[in-house]
Amino acid sequence: MEPGVSIKRLSFPGDGALLEELHRMYDREYGFTREPGEYGFIVDYVSKHSDIYTCVAVMKEDRPVGYGRCYERVSTSSCDRVLMLDIVEIAKAHRGKGLGKMLVAEIMKIAAERDCARVDLLADVENETAIGLYSSFGFKGRKRMQMHRFIKDKPDLVAYFEKKKKKSE
Repeated sequence: MEPGVSIKRLSFPGDGALLEELHRMYDREYGFTREPGEYGFIVDYVSKHSDIYTCVAVMKEDRPVGYGRCYERVSTSSCDRVLMLDIVEIAKAHRGKGLGKMLVAEIMKIAAERDCARVDLLADVENETAIGLYSSFGFKGRKRMQMHRFIKDKPDLVAYFEKKKKKSE
């Protein structure tokens, strides 16, 4: 574990600027671009729904180097409370140092605190590092197809999904 690393659960509205910074880090990693105001929309949305969404930052001293986001939902099949792990991101320069484990462990604590029956997530089958991380926490996979249909024109997202589709063929 890197020295000077800690976990911070974000609270709103106070941590809005940090959430924006975390999303900028995430977008740089995946090559996404946003229109002016979209980061503000994300911060506003998560703030308004902070009873459902939880955002977690991995901090090295006072700088974010990792980001996790999860939200609570109800399973239609079992009627249980489920925590959906939506984002796990560690900055490239800080990978391989146990920070992903630290982040997922915090998400698991959140699930226990919320009395959730399980934690669900989606992982790219070609991301062996992520699958190894999740497997180390007891996650098990099943074959499913993620499908999407864009309602709004988002060229960088369309390009991202097309690139992923070609890689998997």
